[in-house]
Amino acid sequence: MELNVELWCRLGRLAVNVQTNAMYKVALYCADVAIKNGDSKAKQRKFNQIPTTRSRWYSVAEALYGEALYLLLDKEKQEKESQDKLLHVSTAHFVQSCHIASVAGISYLVLESAK
Repeated sequence: MELNVELWCRLGRLAVNVQTNAMYKVALYCADVAIKNGDSKAKQRKFNQIPTTRSRWYSVAEALYGEALYLLLDKEKQEKESQDKLLHVSTAHFVQSCHIASVAGISYLVLESAK
């Protein structure tokens, strides 16, 4: 399970590095799959029952999701309401990333997600 989440996160990170909207959407998909294909404890948000090494990748996946959403934001082409929704959902994923990292006791990930 850990390898599955890790591979999706790494693929998503590579997609973000390409810096195109199409690849941001790929990164969003990768993060979504990493989160949704997790074990039942992750789906039930019982992160305190998941090993720290696996929780780390769930936290990274949430941060990747938030980053991809934020990068899809286009102030010139999108309405203000759409921009606000994207920012709100993006922030919610960063908050969830911080929560997972704090439950796992991974302080550097809390800091990175908070940035």
